[in-house]
Amino acid sequence: MNQNRHTLRAFDASLDSLRSEVLGMGAAVTMNLERAVHGLLMENMDECNSVIADDETVDQYEKDIDVMAMSLMVRFNPVATDLRMVISSMNVARSLERISDHAVNIARRARKILRAGENEKVKMVEPLYTMAALELRDAITAYADGSVERALGLHDKDAELDRAQKKLAKGISKLIEGQEGNVVQLIHLLFVLRSLERVGDLAVNIGEEVVFIESAEDIRHQ
Repeated sequence: MNQNRHTLRAFDASLDSLRSEVLGMGAAVTMNLERAVHGLLMENMDECNSVIADDETVDQYEKDIDVMAMSLMVRFNPVATDLRMVISSMNVARSLERISDHAVNIARRARKILRAGENEKVKMVEPLYTMAALELRDAITAYADGSVERALGLHDKDAELDRAQKKLAKGISKLIEGQEGNVVQLIHLLFVLRSLERVGDLAVNIGEEVVFIESAEDIRHQ
């Protein structure tokens, strides 16, 4: 009996460590995205460079989480909710790593935009970033709290983000067709908008993992 209690405590501690590592990764990714967009809006090349340099830290987070999760499964052979938590935590980390990749893409595009000179059109990015950042925050919070309600709410937020991105992209495309302004900058700006839209998609993926953890329901293709 004592051995069982000891094993249970060890498992709970390992599971808590895994969850904490995922949340630490979420904080790092959120910061990368914020700095990438801030670097563009504030014309801060150093911030953009920092995002690109710090992507290795996020990659290492993902590797460490995979190792921790595999070790948990080998040592404790978890079942039911616990097994879903372990597997989904790896999937959440994978989505977070891809969000960080989009932050890097934004930072790289931002550097090219900034090198080409000032362009007031970059301000169009800010409301879309606000929406994407809110989605990401809600996804991470849903994972931390095990909130199915918050996770399900991401679908409506993402639909709104998609509509806003399409509207902005259409406006920029018209400017490109009319050759109004620096066309190269505008093309890079289109890719920035696309990356922000993908951040929302990946936040929804995280929410779907939360639903799976808490209810064992796979809603990915509903």
